[in-house]
Amino acid sequence: GWLSLGILAALISSSDAGAQIDVRREYNVKGVSVYGFCKHVTWPQGAFEDPRAPVVIAVYGESHITDTLKEIAAKKTIDGRPIEVKTWRSLREIDACHILFVSSKVNPAEWKEIGEKLGSQPALLVGEHRGFNESIGIVNFFVDGGRVRFELNPSNAQNRGLLLNAQLLSLG
Repeated sequence: GWLSLGILAALISSSDAGAQIDVRREYNVKGVSVYGFCKHVTWPQGAFEDPRAPVVIAVYGESHITDTLKEIAAKKTIDGRPIEVKTWRSLREIDACHILFVSSKVNPAEWKEIGEKLGSQPALLVGEHRGFNESIGIVNFFVDGGRVRFELNPSNAQNRGLLLNAQLLSLG
């Protein structure tokens, strides 16, 4: 079954509303959400070589989200396509992908260069750092009151040739 993005709203840390949420739970929610976003994004024609080409999700920088994404990729597909998860540790590794998750451990000074490395390719850029969406980001996660939430930058999506559907826009 399809996991609703409603899980974002359901993540509660503990009885202490100000407490940090558990890191594993935080990244499980983020990983499930990244998978969920795929159902609300339309990539332009030509973004995939053929109907069986995988959806490539790349993680740039060290992140706990990688394990969650690999677990999802082993069990799920997106519009019948397999999911391939790549991890990149340096700017020179950045290559073609459909979704790029930029870890909070990546220095914001690198964001512009990441965008330049991707060129005009239609990649959904997802981050978790204040200011990411004002730079190159399309989706940016943040934790608020013990819950994982996200904000959207539809104009950055449009600049990359991606269409975000109304349901996603209403959630962001």
